[in-house]
Amino acid sequence: MLENLHIENYALIERLELDFARGMNTLTGETGAGKSILAGALNVLLGGKATTGAIRKGAEQAVVSGSFLLPSSGDAASACRDWLDERGIEFEEERVILRRVLKSTGKGNSFIQGSIVPRQQLAEFTSILIDMHGQHEHQSLFNIQHHRRFIDSYSACDDLRESVQRDFLFLNEKKEELESLLNDERDRQEEIDYLNFSIKDIQELDPQPDEDTELDKERQKLQQYEQLFANVEKAYDALHDNEASAYGLVYSGMSALAAAAEIDPQLKENSERLESLYYELEDVVAQISGYKDDLNYDPQRLEFIEERLAELSRVKRKHGPRLSDVRDFLEQAQIKVQQLENADDYSQRLEKEIRELEQALIEKAKRLSTARKEGGKKLEEQVQQSLQALSMKKARFRVSVTQKMSDRGIPVCGATGIDRVEFLLSANEGESLKPLRSIASGGELSRVMLAIKTALAESDDIPTLVFDEIDSGIGGEVGRALGEHLRSLSRSKQILCITHLASIASHADAHIKVMKNEQNGRTITSAEHIQADARVEEVARMLSGDSSTQASLEHARQLLASASKIR
Repeated sequence: MLENLHIENYALIERLELDFARGMNTLTGETGAGKSILAGALNVLLGGKATTGAIRKGAEQAVVSGSFLLPSSGDAASACRDWLDERGIEFEEERVILRRVLKSTGKGNSFIQGSIVPRQQLAEFTSILIDMHGQHEHQSLFNIQHHRRFIDSYSACDDLRESVQRDFLFLNEKKEELESLLNDERDRQEEIDYLNFSIKDIQELDPQPDEDTELDKERQKLQQYEQLFANVEKAYDALHDNEASAYGLVYSGMSALAAAAEIDPQLKENSERLESLYYELEDVVAQISGYKDDLNYDPQRLEFIEERLAELSRVKRKHGPRLSDVRDFLEQAQIKVQQLENADDYSQRLEKEIRELEQALIEKAKRLSTARKEGGKKLEEQVQQSLQALSMKKARFRVSVTQKMSDRGIPVCGATGIDRVEFLLSANEGESLKPLRSIASGGELSRVMLAIKTALAESDDIPTLVFDEIDSGIGGEVGRALGEHLRSLSRSKQILCITHLASIASHADAHIKVMKNEQNGRTITSAEHIQADARVEEVARMLSGDSSTQASLEHARQLLASASKIR
C-alpha cells in the first residue's frame, strides 16, 4: 500500500507531504484546486511520462517520492520480492522507497531504494503495487483491442499469447523465405552467380584473422625504416661503438671499483651492483646489435604489403567492415548457394515445415482461445455482480469470443491468436446486447470500467487502486451505489479516490482536502487531512456548494453517519 507521498516543486505544489490510510482514501476540493495535479504527480512517481513543463516556475527540479509497504502475502507479494531480488535491490522492513526527479535541463532520474533505474523499469515495478484509473480511461473501452488485453490479463494467459505471437512471427519469416525461393529462376541464378563470384574472390584472397592489423604494423615499420635504423645505430654507438661509449665507461668504472673493493670491503656491494649493471648492459648491446644486423629495407615487401592491404580493404568494403565479417559472409554465402542450387528440394522441405508450424500454431491458439472463453465466463459473472451493486441491476454483460474461418475451414490466426474479443452490454431490461462503443452514457461506461477494473485487480492481487474522478457523469442514487461499491472494495484493497461526489467522500477512512491559495504573489496548491467539523463542512460544500447553512451541514452529518454504519 502507499503509505506516504512527498512532492516538491511540481506544478503549483511547492512542498507537500501526505500520509495515506489503509482502506479508503478520498481527495476532494473545489474545481481548479489542484486535484488533477496530485494525480499527475502520483502518475509521475509510478513511471509515467513527464515534461519539464511540470516543474514549478523558478525551480531547477521537481521531486516526487513515495513510501510503499509491500504486501505480506499473495501473488503481488511474491512478484515484488522476486522483481527486486532479480535486480539486486535490497529492502528492509517490507518497505520500498520510490523517487522520481524531473530536471529543468530535460534530464531526470528514477530511483528504487536509492538505486537508479530506467523509467520503464519503475513503471514495470509499480504496476505490481498499484493500478491507476485516469479520468478518461473508460473511453479505452471503445477500442476492442483493449478488450482482448483485459481478458488475457484476467485469464492469466499473457505468457501463452506472447508464445503464440512469437510462433506467428517465426511462421511469417518462413513464409517469406519460401516466397523468396519461389521467385523467378533468373533472379535466383543471378544471386547464385553473384555469390559464387564473391566466394571465389574471398577464397583466392584467403584473408587470415587480424591479417590487416599485422600487415599495417609491418608497413609502418618499413615506411619509417630510415628513421628507425638511424635511431638504432645511434643507440648502439652511444652504448658500445666508440671509446667514450657507455659500455666502455661502465667497464672502466667496474674495474676500478673492483680494485678499490679489494682494499676496502665496504665497497664490495656497490662493486657487485656495478658488475651486474655491466653484464645487463652487455646483454642489451648484444640484442641491439643483432636487431641492427637483421634490420633491412625491402621495397618489394613494402609494395606487396600495400597491394595486399588494398585488396583486403576492398573485400572489407563489400562484406565487412572487419575481416571476421568477411569470413562470416563467406560461410553464409556457401550455405546460401547450396540452398539456392537445391531450391526445389529445400522449398519442399520448407513447405512441409510451414504446414507443421501452422498446425502447431493453430493448436496453441486454440488453447489460448479456450483460456479466454473460460476467463470470459468468470469475468462476466464478476462484472455482472459489480454492475448490480452499481445501480445497473438490469444490465447484462457478455464477453464475445469469436473466430473467422478460412476457406480451408480452419480459424484464421494472427499475432494475438484466432479470437476476436469484444465486450457487449445491455444496460436496460429488454434491450439487446450491443458493443460498448454503442453506449452513449459516460456514466454507464464509467461503471462498466470500474466493474472490469475491480475484477482485474482481484485476479492480479494488486494491493492499491487509484481512481481519478471515476464518478464523471454520475450523481444521485448511482453515486451512492458507487460509494458503497468502493467502500466494499476497500475492505481488501487500499483505495485512493479523487471525487466530486459527497456520497463517495463520506465513505472514506481518510479524507484529504485539496486547496489553492496565494502566498507572496504565487499560487500554491496544498492539501490536508480533515476530520470532525472540517470534514462536515467539506461534505456540505460538495452537497450544495455552500457549507455555511445549517441545512447543508445537517445533511452532511446525516450522510457521514449513514456511511459510517456501512463500515
